[in-house]
Amino acid sequence: MKETALIAARAGGAVLRSKFGTRLHIEEKSAKDLATGFAPASPATAANNFDHFVHFQEKAQACRRPGAASLDLACVAAGRFDGFWEMKLKPWDTAAGMILVTEAGGRVSNFDGAPFSPYQLECLASNGLIHDAMIPVLQQGERP
Repeated sequence: MKETALIAARAGGAVLRSKFGTRLHIEEKSAKDLATGFAPASPATAANNFDHFVHFQEKAQACRRPGAASLDLACVAAGRFDGFWEMKLKPWDTAAGMILVTEAGGRVSNFDGAPFSPYQLECLASNGLIHDAMIPVLQQGERP
């Protein structure tokens, strides 16, 4: 079985540790392949992320829901997704992933574009190129 790991440190970059030790650098493309997730809630619950999902479906090439914010952020860092957004998150969902994304050259913020903290409930991460275009889409929906 092939072992790989994503490793990042502030001001130290991000690396995909495998046989070749590939340094991660986010590709600046505007394909808009996005990822998100949904906190346990019913469609009737306010701020449930369904409205954001619908709005992005109209704008993006694809919206995927892998199921773990930490994995989604790692995929943004590795260039597999161009952007990610989610709400109702906890620090253990985002703390490591935000370092991976920023050290790979991406951008992480809250839904307003302000600096991100793992203690916030909402996270927006991208390759940097589409980040500013994602913010107005998120402003259209309900927020926690």
